[in-house]
Amino acid sequence: MASLVVAPCPLDDRESLKLHLWAFMSSLAGLRARSKNVANTQSTEFGEVASWLRGPKRSLLSHAVSPTDFEELVVRLLQDQGAELVENPDRMAKDAGFDAVFLPAKGAQELVLVEAKVGRLDVRQIVDSGRSLQRCVIERRGDLGLLIYHDRAGRRFDLHGIPRVVAISVDELIHALRVNNLRHVIAEQVAKVGG
Repeated sequence: MASLVVAPCPLDDRESLKLHLWAFMSSLAGLRARSKNVANTQSTEFGEVASWLRGPKRSLLSHAVSPTDFEELVVRLLQDQGAELVENPDRMAKDAGFDAVFLPAKGAQELVLVEAKVGRLDVRQIVDSGRSLQRCVIERRGDLGLLIYHDRAGRRFDLHGIPRVVAISVDELIHALRVNNLRHVIAEQVAKVGG
């Protein structure tokens, strides 16, 4: 059955069940809201995010953006590209280990946990974030961890060797989304690291 949702976790795994049940209920709410409004596949917000990142004076490369602002920017970008329920049900928790959860497309079953990192990053920070995200994906019975980052020095990082987690810079993500949909971009990233 196409509408059947399976939460692959034991019945006593409260945190995983809470996440999967929340995802299911949020997707139902999203379907109701979408039936009232026609969704635009690429709104002006996407263009605003892309130009903000590329603008010479307002670029993240020359402008100190707080981690919270960057998380919000990533969430806006994912929502703008058709992701379902981009939020964090554990936002009240001090540090859940991830910033947002989403389904890559309408009707998708894959639960993706997102971590957003910004600043002067290095390999150690990216690897540590990737491992922490991997633990969350495994503990919460998610399908994939997506680490979206922006290094102010413009460096690129890979997460080869951390199963179920892929890393992509936000400007690389924006560039890829101009050509393909979010689900396809994620599949390409997974294939690139052999996941």
